[in-house]
Amino acid sequence: MRLSRSALALAALALALSACGCAYFNTFYSAKKNFESAELQRGQQTEDPEGRANAGQATLYDKAIEGASRIVRDYSKSKYVDDAILLIGRALLAKGDYTGAQEKFDELDRNFPTSDLRDQATFWSGVAADRDRRTLDALALYDSLLASYPKSKERDQAKLRRANLYLAQKQPAKALDDLRTLAKMKGQIGYDAGLKLAEALFAQRDYAGARTEFLRVADRAPTETLRLEARLRAGDCDEAAGDYAHAAESYLKLLRDSRTDDGRARARLRYGSALALAGDLERGLIELHNVVQDYPRSAYAAEALFRTGYLQEVVRDDYDAAGKAYDQVNEQSPGSPFGLQAKTRRDNLTQLAATLATAKDTTAAGRAAEAALRQAEHDLFQLGRPERALEGYAKAERESPKGPLAARATFARGWVLARRLNRPAEAKAAFESVIARFPDSDEAKAAKRLLANPADSTFASEKLEGTAMQFPMMPDHPLYIPPPPVTAPRGTRGIPAPPRTAPVPARTDSLRARADSLRAARKPPPAARPETTRNRDL
Repeated sequence: MRLSRSALALAALALALSACGCAYFNTFYSAKKNFESAELQRGQQTEDPEGRANAGQATLYDKAIEGASRIVRDYSKSKYVDDAILLIGRALLAKGDYTGAQEKFDELDRNFPTSDLRDQATFWSGVAADRDRRTLDALALYDSLLASYPKSKERDQAKLRRANLYLAQKQPAKALDDLRTLAKMKGQIGYDAGLKLAEALFAQRDYAGARTEFLRVADRAPTETLRLEARLRAGDCDEAAGDYAHAAESYLKLLRDSRTDDGRARARLRYGSALALAGDLERGLIELHNVVQDYPRSAYAAEALFRTGYLQEVVRDDYDAAGKAYDQVNEQSPGSPFGLQAKTRRDNLTQLAATLATAKDTTAAGRAAEAALRQAEHDLFQLGRPERALEGYAKAERESPKGPLAARATFARGWVLARRLNRPAEAKAAFESVIARFPDSDEAKAAKRLLANPADSTFASEKLEGTAMQFPMMPDHPLYIPPPPVTAPRGTRGIPAPPRTAPVPARTDSLRARADSLRAARKPPPAARPETTRNRDL
């Protein structure tokens, strides 16, 4: 049967439309395939998953961007345009073009008000701000997602990322509710949230709760290495709470359970230190000596010698033995991260010995005051002994009551009373003494600020900056355990500002408007912010 001319025309039109549909579908499919290949490679790499794509991955992302751009340009009426814009934004995000990525996410949100991808645009815009270290923008965008899209599949990830930002801003209390909910979930997100929950509780000084969570994380850990890390952190909780005997028991059990040399060596290092701090110094030092013997010329031996020096310095007050141990750290492992710390503490001991020698000259009041001040700062920052530091600062005042160090010593005494010993009435008297006796000094200005705002967290030692010991002992974060800070009124504690970056140009689209409104509501009034200057108070 012969077809009419009209039927032939309709058939040709249908064939053309079908070919057109195949063309844009194939173009989008190819772009998506390149994007997914790049994402798979990034997921398999051991480097920072939040970092920029490497050269090979960037090539695949560029191909994805090229294909998706063709959809937007040549097939602007197709149903894949919003998908293509989201894909372009995510590819730019992976390449580290955070501003460009946000422009694409905002374009999707602005131009496709009925798209079911707007929640993803909001989420990934938050991730772009997050990776670009614009913390307030990221928080506002995560809040926007959670408020505007209650059924979004990205809600859990938004909550976890928001909690991470709160932890980074040293506001663990704001992260706890979300983390407790997420930690009950199965899979990777439950594991990640459980680990963050444990860290948040530790930051809150809830060491018992943190210990429980770290042990739960250890039970769920997918690898032996992660299980080891979680159990070591559980021991850290015991040490932070001052229960070194229980910590030693935990490390001994871990030592017996460990299946790798790394696990056994690290557990043994902690076991020796915990024994010493629990009162059995000799056994602790023997355990650390055995690590040096069993793992010579290794990072473990270097750490064992650093811990030995620290214990000789802090527990035994044997500065000569401490110095000898510090001197051997680099001999065992020149690249050990404990090497620089050992040198810093060794230099401190050398300088301390030199200044203490001058204290024998009772006619040199200024030198005696300097020696007393140096000893006090060593006791406070290096040894974690605020009571002895208080005595040292008082001695420095007595030795030279009108000398150049008197204001510094008096202010330091007030700070120790306020921040380490929680004796606010005596601290107030010391600060008032500084103001009355040295009204034009920098210390008087700092004392006035602390009297006006007791929650001001400002304080630094000019000569010992960067050497204060903190808990737990590990590279860049050693052992000193500071006492709990003075309780401050809610909302008044200083928070470090996030690093400054170039601002993203303001836009009037709905995604940015929602984020801006939430961010504005989050910002505290300027007058309520405590001053956060550094290196000027003492």
